[in-house]
Amino acid sequence: MQPNDLLSVFVTKETRKVIQHSVKVNNRSWTCDELDRYHGDKVIVHVPKYGYGFNQLRLDDAQGNFLGVATPDEIFQYHDPRGAERSAKRKANRNASLRQLDKSAPTIDVGAAIKAIGARAPEPVTNISRGKVTVQSARKTARTITPEFRPEKTAEEREAEIRRVDECRALIARRKVI
Repeated sequence: MQPNDLLSVFVTKETRKVIQHSVKVNNRSWTCDELDRYHGDKVIVHVPKYGYGFNQLRLDDAQGNFLGVATPDEIFQYHDPRGAERSAKRKANRNASLRQLDKSAPTIDVGAAIKAIGARAPEPVTNISRGKVTVQSARKTARTITPEFRPEKTAEEREAEIRRVDECRALIARRKVI
C-alpha cells in the first residue's frame, strides 16, 4: 500500500476549480508542484470527513487519475527570500510543462493548409458582362487641379452686381414685412 492511498480513505470527493495553480478548500489555498504543471480547469479533491487539522490533500485530475498531494500554500512576507524561491520554482515548473506541451503539438504548415483549402474549393462563377467600357485619353492626366483663369471684373460690372444684390435684399425685406 502506498502512503498516498491513505489520503483517499474516509474522504469526500469534491470537484474544485483551479485558480492560479491552486485550489481553495476550507478557505485555505492548496497547491503542489504537479498542480503547477496541470493545464486543466478542474480537479477532484479528496477532503477528509473527520478532523480539521489535515495538512495534505490528494488531488486527482478530471478523469480520476492521481495528480499529486497538495499542501497549504504558505504566505510569505514581502522581503522573505523563501517567497521568491517558491515563485521561481512554480514558474520553472509551469514553463517546463509548457515546453513539454509545445513539443507534443504537431507542426502545421499554414501556407500548405491554405493551398489545400483553395484546391478543394469550387471554381468561382463569374458574372455575365452587360457591356464593355473603354476609356481613351490623348492628354496626360494631371495630379493637381489647376484653377480656371477668370478675367477681373470691370468697375461697371462690380457696381451692377452690387445693385442686383441690393434689389434682391429689398425684395426679401418686403416679403417679410407683408
